[in-house]
Amino acid sequence: MGRVAGPSVPTHAVDATAGLERSVKALLAHRTYIEGLTDDAPEAYCRTFLADHARVEGERFGGRPAVTFELFTR
Repeated sequence: MGRVAGPSVPTHAVDATAGLERSVKALLAHRTYIEGLTDDAPEAYCRTFLADHARVEGERFGGRPAVTFELFTR
């Protein structure tokens, strides 16, 4: 089986709540790039970007913040 993250038509989702803080820290590792994208504080930008995306995706899969992917067999 294979997985593709962020597909246009996701078939599965995983609750993203537990990993949100790690995701923010990982994205902040690219602080200079983030600073070039926005005038917002980098941490606030990363947190809002990730939380909003997880919230929107989660609405399609039971209402919990989620990361979506497509699961397929060969």
